This record gives sequence, C-alpha cells and structure tokens, in this order.
Amino acid sequence: MNLTEYIKTFDLLPLEGEGGFFRRVHTFKDGSVIYYALDEADFSYTHRLVNEEVWFHLDGSPVTIVLIDPDGNEEEHLLDKSNPILVVPGLWWQSARPENGAALCATVMSPAWKEEEFTLADEAFVDRHPKTRRLVQ
Repeated sequence: MNLTEYIKTFDLLPLEGEGGFFRRVHTFKDGSVIYYALDEADFSYTHRLVNEEVWFHLDGSPVTIVLIDPDGNEEEHLLDKSNPILVVPGLWWQSARPENGAALCATVMSPAWKEEEFTLADEAFVDRHPKTRRLVQ
C-alpha cells in the first residue's frame, strides 16, 4: 500500500509537529496503542517522550529509526519483517523514516501518550547528530 491507502484504510489523521499519520486504536488502564503510517515525505521528525514507546512494524517499507541516548550517542535500527519490534527508552530522542515507499507501524505507550510529555527537537540539536540529520533532512 502507499501512504494514501494506509490513511484511507485505517482512517488516519496528520500527526502535527512530529509528522506522519496516526489513529489511537485502543486505550487501556495504563497505556495506549496507535496505528502510525509514514513515508519518505511524511516521516517522524526528531522528538523525545518521557516514557518508553514500543514500535511494531506491520506492513510496507522497512523503517530506519535513529535513537539518541541522554549522553548524545546515536544508534541506528532497522524495523522490518525480520526485526519487527523496537523499544525506545524514555527520554531518548527518536527519528524514523521508511527506506522506500510507505510503512504502517503500531506503537504502544504506557502510560498513555500525553502532549506535555512530548518534546520536538530544534534544528540546532539535529545538526549536532549526523545520523539523525541524514535521516530527517
């Protein structure tokens, strides 16, 4: 599927600030689950969450995810059918972009996502991290 088909099939909405398209599909006592679709143009810009987030690759293109730990060290991961799950620790920066075409993922957060616990990176921060810069620019 392409991004437009994911958006239509799963009734996704734009994710302001971060990029990509999402829909919350379930909220449970201590968390939430979303569908998240992205492509090369509508990707996940560098951001940080207070709590852990677990990514699941569901369909489409492999997704490169770059993480930055609290000390500034970068790690690059590939989320695909052979490696479909990635846990992003709380307070680590993350960016994600499909390799080619669109991808459909799901993420789980516990506790549930809260806007006040989301921080979008500024351009100066991204410029200091070469793997991240290459992914999002």
